[in-house]
Amino acid sequence: MIEASVMRRVKAHRVLSLSVTLIALFGWGAFLYSAYSASVAWQELRHIIAREDADRDQLLERHSAELSEARAQIAHLEQKLVLAGNASKVNVTEQSTEPKRENLGRTSRRPVPAPRQTFASVPASTSAAVR
Repeated sequence: MIEASVMRRVKAHRVLSLSVTLIALFGWGAFLYSAYSASVAWQELRHIIAREDADRDQLLERHSAELSEARAQIAHLEQKLVLAGNASKVNVTEQSTEPKRENLGRTSRRPVPAPRQTFASVPASTSAAVR
């Protein structure tokens, strides 16, 4: 009888040891799988970041090229504007040397009519008095 109880204890101990060992193996397996998948995710993120950095650098180069081209166009247009301004100053000075009597005959200025007032523009104190 003593042998039977010892055998049951040994059998229970073996089952318990086997189950704890299996649970530990499953736990470690799950840990290794999660660590591997995390490292794969980090590698993918690094590749995405590297690709985005390259795209950003390319866009920055294109933007700076377009900006320098736009600045060159602005400088060219400003130069044209200065030249046109100088030409108009010459024309104005040539016109001002003409006799003033001829200038007076050409221009006819009409008086500017006064702006019309609407009911919305009348102050509130006068609109209350009208009622």
